[in-house]
Amino acid sequence: MISSFLSKLLTTRQASFTEKGIEIFELNFSMQPLAALVEFQKEVTPKKMERFGYLMSDSVINHFKKRFAIEEDKISNLWTGLFNVSGFGKLHVVSMSDKEATFEIKDNNFAKLYQSKYGEQKEPVCYLICGILKNLFEKTTGKKASCKETICIAEGKTSCSFELKVT
Repeated sequence: MISSFLSKLLTTRQASFTEKGIEIFELNFSMQPLAALVEFQKEVTPKKMERFGYLMSDSVINHFKKRFAIEEDKISNLWTGLFNVSGFGKLHVVSMSDKEATFEIKDNNFAKLYQSKYGEQKEPVCYLICGILKNLFEKTTGKKASCKETICIAEGKTSCSFELKVT
């Protein structure tokens, strides 16, 4: 079933999926199997994987800022809608202030796939998502932050939880 957010994008011609490419809000996207990201993570350091997520989020937020001429702190709803159709899972904001935030993903497909491929883990594995969330938090607060995944589906938990704090 198609999400209501994606349906609205398609109806208003803000998204197109053609043989020429995938565009959402006039930004080019590509589709790749989530398994490739899981395997890629095994080849790089957690810090590099987090940086990759940070850059992914940064390119989207910078494009939104130019495209819609809105401030970074107002972009989070649009960004969250896009994240929720990205294939990672549904992001829930548990709490958020200008100093810290907690996010939860109940059906995190990255963590599920990681666990199915490499078995139950002893620690969280979603460095890519940490980077994505870190960038969003920094852009919306205007402050440098750190991200720590505190629980993870790959550890056998029921959800993934991320804590962000101003550094």
